[in-house]
Amino acid sequence: MQKPSTSDIGRGLVAATMILALAACNTIGGAGRDVSATGNAVTSGASAATPR
Repeated sequence: MQKPSTSDIGRGLVAATMILALAACNTIGGAGRDVSATGNAVTSGASAATPR
């Protein structure tokens, strides 16, 4: 079995980095939606609790 070359290792690292970056984008996007939904719920609750 041949030893992997430096360029093969570099390609593998680039591929792994890209996969992790794509996974992080989905996670961050989902977290943003969760934070937005929480903010909307707090705003609605505050509006409902405000005396008129």
